[in-house]
Amino acid sequence: MKIQFQNRKGFTLIELLVVISIIALLLSILMPALGKVKKQAQRVVCMANLSQWGLIFTLYTEDHDGHFFAGYYDYTDPNGVTHTSNDADLWPYVLESYYQSPQLKFCPSARQSRSGRYRSRSAWSVWGDKVDEIFSGSYGLNGWVGNTPEEVVKTEGHDTANSWRTMDFSNSGKTPLMADALWFTGRPESTDLPPERAGQLDMESQSSNSKPSNPGIKPPSRVASIPEPPDDMWPTDPSNHMRRFTVNRHDEKLNVLFMDGMIKTVSPKELWRLKWHKNYDTSAPLPQWPEWMNSFKEPD
Repeated sequence: MKIQFQNRKGFTLIELLVVISIIALLLSILMPALGKVKKQAQRVVCMANLSQWGLIFTLYTEDHDGHFFAGYYDYTDPNGVTHTSNDADLWPYVLESYYQSPQLKFCPSARQSRSGRYRSRSAWSVWGDKVDEIFSGSYGLNGWVGNTPEEVVKTEGHDTANSWRTMDFSNSGKTPLMADALWFTGRPESTDLPPERAGQLDMESQSSNSKPSNPGIKPPSRVASIPEPPDDMWPTDPSNHMRRFTVNRHDEKLNVLFMDGMIKTVSPKELWRLKWHKNYDTSAPLPQWPEWMNSFKEPD
């Protein structure tokens, strides 16, 4: 007797379901690992960006007798004369000729708002205005490095005598130069309070929906062709600048470029133990941490 076998041309439904289940299981195992690898890669790229900025600042200071540019300032002297910085004093404009790619100003872990306009209202967002690409980024400069004019003795209540003005000083490896941030600059103090919530720039008692008549930060001058940015874009609190750097951008940490060119990944809580200016008290009592920062690594 001759037995005939029927050729199979595909999988049965049960076999397909088994294959799909195996693929789904493998994806559930691999996806977290792939996500972790992606975050690590973004952190490394961010550190590479900051390393490039370290070289840029070195080149600039070498070209200017070892000194930094003025940076942001706003001061009214006893005679009523107001001294205010302009675009030519702010690092995105001052250093424009030193960096070739605008993307160098952005950490790959930072992203723009859904509205398409840059805002600094979350730990992952960028600051600035999309219609003015120069004034945008996700890194902030330690404002205490600024070489402000001699007649400017204070700015936003901060004593400019504490400014470094140059990269040439001892123990520069303890002083931040640039870091992941929510705003382009800031002058932290050891008495600054942490943000009550992630991404907060101003005190809760201040409105985030309108500009005050006397804002703590004045936006760069704008030509008529550039529209006004959203009202909530500019920080209005002239104090508590530490919150501008208190970001959870890399798994409860952020990247910091120090004056000696080294880059370190630190906990937001550790920011209070860095030497931000000449007379900064690194041993001052630490503030009470808000709930969203409870899991972050404590300072040594």
